[in-house]
Amino acid sequence: MLLLLVLLLGGATIALLMWLGGAFLQGFFYTEPNAQLYWQAPTAGFAMGAFFALWCFVDLGSGMPPPYDALHRFSPRQDKYPNAVKELTAVKKDGSRIKYRLVREGDKLGVRNTYKDGANREWSSSGVVAIEVPEGNAVIRYEGISDETGGYRRFVSADGWFMQEFNGPTGIPEISRTGRLLGNLLLNGFHLVAWFLSLWLLMRFQWPHALGFAVCLWGLCTLVMLPILLDAAASAGPRTSAISLLLKANRWA
Repeated sequence: MLLLLVLLLGGATIALLMWLGGAFLQGFFYTEPNAQLYWQAPTAGFAMGAFFALWCFVDLGSGMPPPYDALHRFSPRQDKYPNAVKELTAVKKDGSRIKYRLVREGDKLGVRNTYKDGANREWSSSGVVAIEVPEGNAVIRYEGISDETGGYRRFVSADGWFMQEFNGPTGIPEISRTGRLLGNLLLNGFHLVAWFLSLWLLMRFQWPHALGFAVCLWGLCTLVMLPILLDAAASAGPRTSAISLLLKANRWA
């Protein structure tokens, strides 16, 4: 309900700013303001509000961070769990297994996660060829893969999830989603296009002016307004509609 109220207020604010700003800018750049601003500005505000509402619906109840986010914040990678797994097992070359548990340690540089065995020894990568992680009633195996460039290695599951190893495993499997990358680029690109079309076709600015103002408004909304709206949508209750269930089931999400 709060998100809906914010979207309605946002659309009304955009309409008002377009009316006042359009009257001023068109009076400055052209002979006189467009006489149809009284309906063009509210229509443009409604159109932009509807676009933001659609974007919020896509992220609704998805959890933080939003999967489809503002251009400067989105990531094509998806985390499998919200937090690092509490325990995992290192599989050695000789077939032996060592169970590690997650320990959070604090120092002057902040809190860090580390994995320690039953003797309170920190993670040792010597001879480790795989990591096993309990997941419900199953155990997921992540095979070790060396980085040919000399960087940190990763452990990869059969279905493509991978876990990075730095001083120890991160404990959070992740995967790169091509669909998420394309979806974010399309939404952020159409955001700019929506501003341009609203200013050009509805507000009747000449297209060079419409494009310049669209870039300014796109940048302002991307930095200030979108993060607030999308964080609120992602933190809202779970989605229950048929469309949302399809989005959730889609591996691209």
